Amino acid sequence: MRILVYPHSMEVGGSQLNAIELAGAVRDRGHEVLVLSDAGSLVDVVDRLGLEWIPVDPRASRRPSATVVRQLRELTGRRGFDVLHGYEWPPGVEAFLAARGGTAAACTVMSMAVAPFLPRTMPLLVGTEDLRAGAASAGHRSVTLLEPPVDVVANAPSFPAGDFRAAHGLDSRMPLVVVVCRLVPELKLEGLLAACHAVGVPQATWYRRHRQSPPRPRPAPIPHRDRAQPRRLDTDVMCDGLCHRISVVVDIRGIQPLRLRRSPLSAFAAHHRDA
Repeated sequence: MRILVYPHSMEVGGSQLNAIELAGAVRDRGHEVLVLSDAGSLVDVVDRLGLEWIPVDPRASRRPSATVVRQLRELTGRRGFDVLHGYEWPPGVEAFLAARGGTAAACTVMSMAVAPFLPRTMPLLVGTEDLRAGAASAGHRSVTLLEPPVDVVANAPSFPAGDFRAAHGLDSRMPLVVVVCRLVPELKLEGLLAACHAVGVPQATWYRRHRQSPPRPRPAPIPHRDRAQPRRLDTDVMCDGLCHRISVVVDIRGIQPLRLRRSPLSAFAAHHRDA
């Protein structure tokens, strides 16, 4: 079977990494797999897995794009792909519009919502049971649950922790917990900082005395726009009467700069502020 895998982005992130790793696993089962995507840091992973990579037409500045649909149709006609597999809704829509004849289109959604305009006839794979049930009730004919996979070979627990501790000056006597994630404010950084605060003395002393976990507090939810946004990735916690500093080690090599186009209103305000 000939399959084209089309991730929505190639910056460091879970959905696109899943797309690449699954593409390699499907190729290892004897299928012909090609990856179509923008340029980005994860192209190195495509090369490392030995997958063929084709860049998206650079004239496609917005997604979905008629330019990309034409590119997909041209590739399908030339290479004879059986499946066009888009990850997230923009590639899914483009794959659906490009699929003709005996070529099928499929879409995988690993984000936390399914776009309401995705075609109901296109096979859909989602990352949670709630999304699967919601998509099925919305009329999607074929919805499959695919919980976010992990490459247990590439991520085997044989990493030399001693080298990591030494490189970052971490005490070898203390427990080490490493979280790998993108540090975006919503759903990522806020949970990471909450976890840092949760390892303080209340949990430790309660467990020692009662031999069970303390009851979980249920604070009232605060809208994201009203929350105080963290400005640093360090926090102090109390454990056994001593104050410990928890730091987050950030590897910024995979972080892409965010470029914002200045609106006329903001330029007007800046002009009068500086005057």
